[in-house]
Amino acid sequence: MGSLTINLIDGEFNPEDAKEILIDLINKKIQFHSLKSHENWERFGQVDDFATSRIIALESAREKVIAMSKLTLPNDFKLNIKSTIEIDGLNDF
Repeated sequence: MGSLTINLIDGEFNPEDAKEILIDLINKKIQFHSLKSHENWERFGQVDDFATSRIIALESAREKVIAMSKLTLPNDFKLNIKSTIEIDGLNDF
């Protein structure tokens, strides 16, 4: 398998739109890891340490975005956001 690069976010946004995009993305990732953790608990009776650590890191990131959104900025202020996803196969088949 080769590698794949996806430009998930690439543009200029006003602070409110940036906050909405980033918070929605972070919340979706928290939801994903919460579901995986719950499934692991139901199936094996064990806490998913990786999911738990990712949730903590994502909640911290969400708080940083919220704090940034509370800054007083000029009306015409723009944020440049770039988010690239790189996908590589880890196993040979």
